[in-house]
Amino acid sequence: MAGHNARETVLPGKDYNVPRPPPITTDVPTAQNVVAADRSRRNVTTEGSIAAAIRYEVQVPGSSASPPWLQPIIIGLEDRLDALAQRLEGQIQDIKAIAVKTHIAWAKRDNLVFSAGQLVEVPFPDGLFPWNCEVEGPSHDRVKLPPLTSLAVIDGLTAPQSYGYFRGYYPDTAQVPQVAIRKEQIKIAVGLRRDVMAG
Repeated sequence: MAGHNARETVLPGKDYNVPRPPPITTDVPTAQNVVAADRSRRNVTTEGSIAAAIRYEVQVPGSSASPPWLQPIIIGLEDRLDALAQRLEGQIQDIKAIAVKTHIAWAKRDNLVFSAGQLVEVPFPDGLFPWNCEVEGPSHDRVKLPPLTSLAVIDGLTAPQSYGYFRGYYPDTAQVPQVAIRKEQIKIAVGLRRDVMAG
């Protein structure tokens, strides 16, 4: 039976006077290896020799070295794929931003016509749905934000909760120290009308 190691496949010595091809000992097969593989594959007849010839033939074109002309093509394809992935990532971020803005607009519209029903959740501009989330509080501690289901809930927010909501809805605005003003701004952020806010 044929014996082999990582870089060498040896065929049986003879098969009806078919000479054994030379062992493949280089990283890139030589022309002699290619011709020997073709000859041995065509000329052997016993099962063991055929199997060994196939193994030898597979090893010849299976070199890890790629032709010199292929490397620039692969690099070009990789560069194009990288550029495409970056463009797609940018487009995905744009789509997410549009989806968040659309959702905010619809939720605020629903809350605009608020009567005695329950308010709907309005996400922060970054897309975070704040109800029951923990966010950073005024002292860098964690604050759990309650669901803003009604005007009464907003009016009942604690100072840290109003801080968390204000910071989420107005990330680019300096924090307002007065809790009452923060609550009014939160009501505006969730879409409540001023006549509802007053009454």
